[in-house]
Amino acid sequence: MRTRIVWLIAILIVFMGIGLSHGQEVVNLLENGGFETGDMAPWSTYGPGTSEVVTELTGAAVPEAPIEGTHALHITIPSAGANFWDAGLQHGGHVFESGKKYTLSAFLKSKSGELNINFKPELAQDPWTGYGAQAFTMTEEWTEFSTTTPVFTADVNPASITFHIQYDVGDFWVDGVRWYEGDYVPPAFRPVVEAANPIPADGADNVPQDVILSWEPGPFAAVHDVYFGESFDDVNVAPTMDTLDVLKSNDQPGTTFDPDGLLDFGKTYYWRIDEVNAPPDSTVFRGAVWSFTVEPLAYPITNVTATASSENTGDMGPGKTVDGSGLNADDQHSVDPTDMWLSSSLPTAPQPTWIQFEFDDVYDLYEMWIWNSNQLLEPVIGFGVQGATLEHSLDGENWTSLGEYEIPRAPGTPNNPHDATISLSGITAKFVRLTVNSGWGGILDQFGLAEVRFFFIPVAASDPSPPVRDSGVPLDVTLDWRAGREAVKHEVYFSKDEAAVADGTALVDTVEVTSYQPGTLEYGQIYYWKVNEVNDAAAVPIREGEVWEFSTIENFVVEDFESYSAENPIWETWIDGLGFGVPGTPSFNPGNGTGSAVGDDTQPSFTEQIIVNSGGQSMPLFYDNNKAGAANYSETERTFDQPQNWTTGGVSQLSLWFRGHAASVGSFVEGPAGTFTMTGSGADITGPADEFHYAYKMLSGQGSITARIDSLQNTNDWAKAGVMIRETLDPGSPHAMAFVTPANGVVFEYRLTPGDNNVGAASQQTGITAPHWVKLERSISGAFTVSHSANGSSWQPLGNNASANIQMGTSVYIGLALTSHDAGTTGQAVFSNVTTTGNVSGQWINQDIGIASNAPEPLYIGLADSAGNSATLEHEDPAATQVDTFTVWPVDLAAFADQGVNVASVKKLMLGVGNPSAPVAGGSGTMYFDDIAIGNPVQPPEGGPPNLLINGGFEDGVMDPWSTYGSATAEVVTQLVGAAVPEDPIEGDSCLHVNVTDVGANFWDVGLQHAGHVLEAGKRYTLSIYMKAKEGTLDINIKPELAADPWTGYGAQVVTITDQWAEYRVTTPVLDSDVDPASMTFHIGFAVAEFWVDGARLYEGGYVAPGGSTNLVVNGDFETGVQDPWNLYGPATATVVQDIVGADVPEGVIEGANCLFIDVPAATTNFWDIGLQPQGLVSERGKKYTLSAWMKTASGTLDINFKPELAADPWTGYGDQMITIADQWAEYY
Repeated sequence: MRTRIVWLIAILIVFMGIGLSHGQEVVNLLENGGFETGDMAPWSTYGPGTSEVVTELTGAAVPEAPIEGTHALHITIPSAGANFWDAGLQHGGHVFESGKKYTLSAFLKSKSGELNINFKPELAQDPWTGYGAQAFTMTEEWTEFSTTTPVFTADVNPASITFHIQYDVGDFWVDGVRWYEGDYVPPAFRPVVEAANPIPADGADNVPQDVILSWEPGPFAAVHDVYFGESFDDVNVAPTMDTLDVLKSNDQPGTTFDPDGLLDFGKTYYWRIDEVNAPPDSTVFRGAVWSFTVEPLAYPITNVTATASSENTGDMGPGKTVDGSGLNADDQHSVDPTDMWLSSSLPTAPQPTWIQFEFDDVYDLYEMWIWNSNQLLEPVIGFGVQGATLEHSLDGENWTSLGEYEIPRAPGTPNNPHDATISLSGITAKFVRLTVNSGWGGILDQFGLAEVRFFFIPVAASDPSPPVRDSGVPLDVTLDWRAGREAVKHEVYFSKDEAAVADGTALVDTVEVTSYQPGTLEYGQIYYWKVNEVNDAAAVPIREGEVWEFSTIENFVVEDFESYSAENPIWETWIDGLGFGVPGTPSFNPGNGTGSAVGDDTQPSFTEQIIVNSGGQSMPLFYDNNKAGAANYSETERTFDQPQNWTTGGVSQLSLWFRGHAASVGSFVEGPAGTFTMTGSGADITGPADEFHYAYKMLSGQGSITARIDSLQNTNDWAKAGVMIRETLDPGSPHAMAFVTPANGVVFEYRLTPGDNNVGAASQQTGITAPHWVKLERSISGAFTVSHSANGSSWQPLGNNASANIQMGTSVYIGLALTSHDAGTTGQAVFSNVTTTGNVSGQWINQDIGIASNAPEPLYIGLADSAGNSATLEHEDPAATQVDTFTVWPVDLAAFADQGVNVASVKKLMLGVGNPSAPVAGGSGTMYFDDIAIGNPVQPPEGGPPNLLINGGFEDGVMDPWSTYGSATAEVVTQLVGAAVPEDPIEGDSCLHVNVTDVGANFWDVGLQHAGHVLEAGKRYTLSIYMKAKEGTLDINIKPELAADPWTGYGAQVVTITDQWAEYRVTTPVLDSDVDPASMTFHIGFAVAEFWVDGARLYEGGYVAPGGSTNLVVNGDFETGVQDPWNLYGPATATVVQDIVGADVPEGVIEGANCLFIDVPAATTNFWDIGLQPQGLVSERGKKYTLSAWMKTASGTLDINFKPELAADPWTGYGDQMITIADQWAEYY
């Protein structure tokens, strides 16, 4: 309460302050300066870093909301740049006009600590002249910064608003950016305190008559005043004496409102919510006026097929009456004859003339609109229908007359509205036939109509909730739908079996309300349902509903690490090897005795806040499997307050997101015996933290190490190679080191306490280079002494300060060290004659220190039940600790149950590195864990993944929702008339015939599209389609794209189709952000031609053959981390890798964390002399197979022969094909 009161006072002060300082609205010249569109455009970033428009400031040290509106821009900077301008945020496309000055202002807030930023209005080209550039330091709280330019003496064009951001690692938020003429003006915006997010949305249409209004309350509202009415003005000015009747609810505590009775069809209503604060102030915050429009009484039927007794020409067929041709946005018709139907003039044409309309379903018809024939000659010749008989039918064979009608004559002028409205009185029909009795001309037995539209009353269930194909639906979902108008009760069918729902055997209940609660569902399942509307008194008692589907949430998050803070330290829940508390106190925990350390006490939350899978925090775990006094493995464990039942909801899987760091940059090998070659990089061994490569053993007590540095690569004058003793493997550990340099002689350096600056060149002898001997000795008292020698027998102290007292623990690390003194360069040193004295134990272990790298160690997860039964499972990748991107690890809970763990009563969860059952000394590193969950992954139904394209096979008999643009026409057909190679539709009975009548200036000027999609971030999609040219070949560009300027494509590819059916496909990359709106576009303006398309599919993931498929190649994605069971023959090598090093086009692995790298050193006599093969396959008779693979070259192009073959002489091939791969990932098949 105290926080809220303070906030309210602050808000009131802000309001008062704005009033007193005459805050005003200036004209902001920046589009989307507050990021309220929900995306960045037209902002852009360059250089390293990520950006995202957000509504919550997750992980902020000082919790706050966006300062303006509901959105802000979140920017993460992963590293400091060589120059602060190496990364930036920009808003381009400006002109700074001569004679004016401008002010740039923005609100900034860092996630934690302070962060610098440079404001720079600038010339957007070399030499990038700045105007009023200024650097600022942002803090953890929203603060507005501004800079004002001088008056410009000449136009600056092009110009950009630029923020340079690469001063240091960190992340921050930006909001309320303004660029305006003149000096600084305080902002007029204020924190959001009004009601928001209305349901129905502002401006919504087709809203149910029985709608219940709801909204999101303001943050301080105690009660709400609801205004509702049919007049915008009344709702807007209320409350006044004349508008009191629109105050429908005063001081109501709830955030919903149910208007009295049913609202009127097609009417627009207005409403407003005023938020009222709690006493004593009871401040009223007036809300915006929202509106919505109620559903119409009747809806147009969109899928109509027209046939007729005859037609005049091919371009005046009956289909013209139902395709919208000739109509403008106001439903007014043209005078173009080819936009209309006209019957044949031949004396042999059937009489009487008729036109018949078939709907895609049975409808209750409300009325019929008719646009009569409207050619320019209509007043003279009179093709229009005058007298007509209307009939209707359910089956197209048995007809019932509606009566005879006269249709008014059209004027033969442009922009003609419909001429007749005929009431159909709610008849139930699938067919309507109009038979011509007379025409307005009376000269010829030739008649025509321009357009016909039918309206129906919706009697079937519609608008399902969850929406069709919705995912992530909660297990306790309540199904909801919009009832058919005549429905008295509703039959609900529900099952995981789609066929059972479709055929009506999965009836679960008959209800009288428009909702149904199916009970607790299972994780990761696809469910199907439909609602049949029932009215025993209706002409059609049962109205069959469509089959809808949704999938449930895949998992329940057990731990997301978001709740931990300085007040709730993570190590008090996840117990590590350090423990916590003070011995002898009740809260003391000694730890688990392993080499683990959880958390990061340099972060405000004591968690990791940059390296996260989702949210704002993850758990860092430092592992050291050779830590003195600890077990040789590293584990952290969480004990649940109550046993967890991990069997409910059909749970079968435990999943964990993890990542580590890549393998050590450095290396350490012995050969010949007694000689050691070390490679390493690192900025230096200096300052408060070191970066180098270290090979070490353990020393207990006093001892020494001696080595001859045989050689040292000159990566820098201060590259260092020598002997070292250090207390820990932390970068800031106390240490002592004697080393040789390329140009600065032999040197003694040390650090006294953790995190202090290194004592550099404490003693130094110049003029010495490798080869040279060095010795470092530690006494029982902690005195470290350095000496050196040219021959290993004659020793002398290193200068006058060759000794220092450095206090360390009894057990320390003793060994050899190398730093290149250049973080981007790897150097090499050779050591020999390495000897130690004292209690030195263990084998050589080597790793990077201070350089983010991990030693390869097993990763495991363990469970223990309430009875004490426990088991662990190890990750299949023995070097999982070196996976450097967040990767999900799914674990079958049955594997724990098989080892005796009761997964219905889980008491403890363990995460660890090493082998707890047989510990051995190992390396160290840091792991990050996030989003531990239980559940099930959604499995695609049999037949492959769900097709996201409605009517992808054109089996609806109409194009909708497909469309063409440019010089092309399209028609759904059942026969491929005129095809050079006769074939039927490839899928079902129908396909789409496309006729390109003219090419554009560009091939993209003509197209076929399927719009209305959203491609989601973090996913990739495959678009596949069967195509066939009428004759010859034809180029077509397949392009999943942003359906708005700049029409960005994702995986676009030009394919060449032939005169036989074949499937073509493209797969997008994994998307960094949502693509909304998106369209599946086929550019077809390469040539005048005809072709057919069928079986179009859009689905998540990589290519799957029609009907679904299982990958028959074991380890086809190399995610086991090894090559097996693949076989490489001939003079070539292959290695499973995680990083693609040396590629001309830098890209990551296309699938998962691994791929196979193949090095062919030289061409051979025959291309088949070198090959890669998966072994052990059998191709079965009566089946066909597809072989596909993603490939890329290091540079240029390369020919590769795909050959499914008999794996024995005579090596018969089946569909082998030579393909040319390029230097970017692409799928070949």
